[in-house]
Amino acid sequence: MIEVTEKIRLKDSLSGRLMTAMTLIYFGVTAVMTLTNFYIVYGDTKEQVKKELQLIEKAFALNLSYSLWTFNNNHVNSNGIGILQSPIVKGVQIYNQQGQMQFSQGLVSNETGDELYIGESGQQKKALDSGLFSYKFDLVQKSGKKEFRTGRVVVYSNDTVILNRVTLGFYIIIANALITSIILCAFFLWAFKYYLINPLKSMTRQVEKIDLQTLDEIFVSALRSNKNELVLFADKINLMIRNVKSSRNELLSLNLGLESMVSERTAELAMSNEDLMTQKERAEAANQAKSVFLANMSHEIRTPMNAVLGFTEILKGTDINAKQSHYIESIHSSGKALLSLINDILDLSKVEAGKLELQYGSVSLGNLFAELETIFQQKAADKGLKINIVIDPNTPSALVMDETRIRQVLINLIGNALKFTDKGFIRLSVECTFSESTHSQVGLTLKVSDSGIGIPADQCDKIFGAFEQISGQKVKVYGGTGLGLAISKRLVQMMGGTVHVESQLGKGSSFILNIPAVEVAAVDSIESGEGTIADADCIHFEPAAILVADDVDYNREILKTYLGDFGFSIIDAVDGKDTLSKIYDVHPDLILLDMKMPGMSGYDVARTLNADSSVVDIPVIAVTASALTKDEEVISKLCDGYLRKPVTREQLITEVMKHLPYTVSEESAVELPENQCVAEIAAAQIPEDLSLIPEEFIAEMHKAVKIGYASLISELIESISTDFPIFSAQLQKAADNFDFAAALGLLDKLDSKEVPVVLSTEQSGELKALLSGELHNDWERCSQKFIFSDIAAFAEKIKELAEQYNYQPLAKWADELKLQTDLFSTTTVKTLLLQYPEFIEDCNTKRSS
Repeated sequence: MIEVTEKIRLKDSLSGRLMTAMTLIYFGVTAVMTLTNFYIVYGDTKEQVKKELQLIEKAFALNLSYSLWTFNNNHVNSNGIGILQSPIVKGVQIYNQQGQMQFSQGLVSNETGDELYIGESGQQKKALDSGLFSYKFDLVQKSGKKEFRTGRVVVYSNDTVILNRVTLGFYIIIANALITSIILCAFFLWAFKYYLINPLKSMTRQVEKIDLQTLDEIFVSALRSNKNELVLFADKINLMIRNVKSSRNELLSLNLGLESMVSERTAELAMSNEDLMTQKERAEAANQAKSVFLANMSHEIRTPMNAVLGFTEILKGTDINAKQSHYIESIHSSGKALLSLINDILDLSKVEAGKLELQYGSVSLGNLFAELETIFQQKAADKGLKINIVIDPNTPSALVMDETRIRQVLINLIGNALKFTDKGFIRLSVECTFSESTHSQVGLTLKVSDSGIGIPADQCDKIFGAFEQISGQKVKVYGGTGLGLAISKRLVQMMGGTVHVESQLGKGSSFILNIPAVEVAAVDSIESGEGTIADADCIHFEPAAILVADDVDYNREILKTYLGDFGFSIIDAVDGKDTLSKIYDVHPDLILLDMKMPGMSGYDVARTLNADSSVVDIPVIAVTASALTKDEEVISKLCDGYLRKPVTREQLITEVMKHLPYTVSEESAVELPENQCVAEIAAAQIPEDLSLIPEEFIAEMHKAVKIGYASLISELIESISTDFPIFSAQLQKAADNFDFAAALGLLDKLDSKEVPVVLSTEQSGELKALLSGELHNDWERCSQKFIFSDIAAFAEKIKELAEQYNYQPLAKWADELKLQTDLFSTTTVKTLLLQYPEFIEDCNTKRSS
């Protein structure tokens, strides 16, 4: 018997090799996952910092805008320093509307992109490795119905802020990974040795003793009683030994033949293994090629699309006219639609694998439909088609849906409708049905109809399959991959809905989406019966203590900032228990209470206060962002007031005025003539010869009004007040009210030297009859169905009629209606349509005496 036993080094043993491979793989995977997690946490933290910068915008934008508007540099500096107090802010730059810097301090970037540090004294020095990134927001001042840009704020933060937040967590993750790896390595080494190496060594020692002379004495054992692979292996060895014993005498005679058979069998197995390895390598190569193709395709398409969307976004912020703005908006909308279509194939695979998740948010169907009409309008016009939009008047202003996915479905359906329709129409409509039990959900029916070639009845179900198209469809004419409808059906099913098609050959098709339960996005504020105040700064409160209870620091900071100018004593509370404790200690005059706090909620706090006679007299204003319809009744019973986040300063002060004593400064109050609005000032009739006003006055006044230079405006008005007293008084009224839009309206009359025409009794009667007749029916149809193409045609009819009677107010209204229709501005178009009856009544007041 030949001795083959020898000591095996650990690195060469099975346990050593297995342990080495397992350790390398585990540490590699752990390192990749750790770095990935750090990258994700870093990105999430950076996004959180940007959101916090947005909160700074909400906190300071109003005061800064007003300070720039009133040229109050001290307030500008105070606000700039206030922004710098935030731990995430490293630098601040504030510019006025002419682009001139009003404030710059901290780590900032100059015009050439260099990073500087500017101290309080204004001294500058170069910043080293600051890693700055900025957040910019424009400042807008409202005046009447107009908004004026007063400046821009650039807030800087840097990577240090983010790294400080994530470093500790990163160290913990690394330490945890190392400790876990060491423990697992030790455990696996012990397990390999105990369950594999030791039994193998024992079996090896037993097998070493086997020879033809000792077969009767040998029995191989795996040292384990439970059935496992080694036990089965030992049993097989013992069976082999028994067979060898019975075949001992035959062994020698069959030895040569057996060796030949073994060689042949070995060769066959080798060839079979080679074939299997070849097939495996081919499959892996094909899968890799598919992944590379998809990655390359996505990259090559996304790269130019990034430029398209980026530069259109830049152009949208430049000084362009309305028509150019419309074109750019169309390019931008189409670019977004194209980018979403790139993911169709990947989406289908995700849906099939159950890995696609819907991202729900607030969606305005009106805005979405307007965007879709913009995307397809040009293509439809090229084919001589009309896209009709029909919105159910019962449709809520916002619904909780995945906007990206519902847009993707509708783009697929409208695109198919345009593809297969050569004449007639395309119609996109929505119907909403509220359930009898609740108004927080609606049944939604979306329909895309066309007058195209239609679909055979036996293929209406087939077309929703992946890569399926109508039999006999001309690919060269219509193209397509057969994926759009398949993806659309699966997405609608994920939303809890269904989609089907109704069609007749040669008469068109209708694709109908039914989603039975869609949440309404948010409730309206609880009606208070009063609006917000026009000017919060004219309010003077008596001394009072206000408790602000909210678990989010920035929410409290916003409310405290809003109340900071009124001399209140502000107390903070961070949760329900803290709120109750400070209520009983301080007994404040008013409580601003967040309803969703950890632990004891605002509801629990309000119930506790209502049950205690010693504090039940303290007014409580609920301040929350999460109240739905079902919560309104509860809040109205528990609290004395209600504010829904986000809260404006005017809303807050208006609500506080209901519960705390105050006075109003008479010098701050703005007095307008009774029943006379700003629009009426601009449209007032001026019975003076405007053509005599000097050109120099017009040019200088335009400049002064555009920059809001109040003293210069007054000087210019005084220079013509003797010769044009009525016009001067009206212009001065607009300036005193800071309504520069109305002032510009009056100046427009001077630019055109237009003396308003006064209608005769006969003309006013004729015009009123025309406006009250068929045109009134057209107006009612446009207001109810709200089809943009019909509204545009209605505006053109009104423009022609106004020019016929030389009635300029009506002509300007028609021009504005047409412009806003072209821009698909849904809200503005609705507002303009509501003004139509006023022109019918005005016909009675525009007569000559």
